Formats: sequence, structure tokens, C-alpha cells
Amino acid sequence: MNLRQLEMLLAVVQHGGYTNAGKALHVSHSSIHRQVRILEEELRCRVLERAGRHVEVTEAGRVLMRVAQQIELVIADARRQIADLDQLRSGALRIGSNTNVLIFFIAPVLKRFRKEHPQVDVSIMTNTADRLFEEIAAGGLAARGGIRRFRGGQDHVVYGLGRRKG
Repeated sequence: MNLRQLEMLLAVVQHGGYTNAGKALHVSHSSIHRQVRILEEELRCRVLERAGRHVEVTEAGRVLMRVAQQIELVIADARRQIADLDQLRSGALRIGSNTNVLIFFIAPVLKRFRKEHPQVDVSIMTNTADRLFEEIAAGGLAARGGIRRFRGGQDHVVYGLGRRKG
């Protein structure tokens, strides 16, 4: 059983038959019929019965339709949540910095960011370069922001408002 088969089953019922479902999904009615038949073979029961030019949903079909509708809602919610992350409508941002960089550089940018993206959870960690590197290595901070160490042991400030996905 796969998502496409469930989508086709729902379309057949919602559109009153294979031909109209095919038009709605932009596939041939025979493809839909074949996928529903494969689904029925896998389940070892009929989910649709032909009634003249129309189809009727069996009891097993009604159970499957309820589950398929729930799955559609979950998938739509997952897409919305991912879009929210992508558009910075949700998620989390962790910033690592030393105090001076935070006060003079990050604070003004962060103020604007919070105004534009109030649903993003922002947390700030101030510490030494060594500790910030440990946090990056542990996955607590994204490597796109923080302090980079160059040859000679000098720390150079690199800041930005990258977000850690996941």
C-alpha cells in the first residue's frame, strides 16, 4: 500500500468513478483502476464495488478511506511545518558569541530578526572561543555562526543569523 494508491482511492470515491478521478488526477482511468485492484489484492478484500457506471465503497473501503483522509491531513501538516521552517515562521536559532560581539554587532541585527520572525525561538550563548567550538562540535550550535580559529591561534569573529535545521 502506498500514498498514491490511497490518493487514487479517495479520488474515485470523491469524483464518483474512475474516469472523473483520472481527470482530476491527470492520469488514465485504467491506471487508477489497476492501482485500486493492486491495493485490493494486497489487502485481500474489495474496497470498491461497481454499481453500473458508479462505484460503491465497501465497509473495508470506508475504513481505508478514513485512514487515507487522516494520512492526507498528516502529510498536509508536515508540508506546512516544513514550509514554516523554510520561511522562518517557526524553528529555533542558537547563537554563540563573545560578549562584545553580542552587544555591538549581533544585538541590533537580532532585534530586527525578532521583529520579522517572532515565532522563531532564539537563544544566545556567550562563552570563550574554545567552549563555542565544543558546542559546535556537539551540535548545539550551527557552524555557520560563531568564532573561527585561523593559523597562529588568533580568534576571528564570524557572525551571521544562520539557523540549524533539525
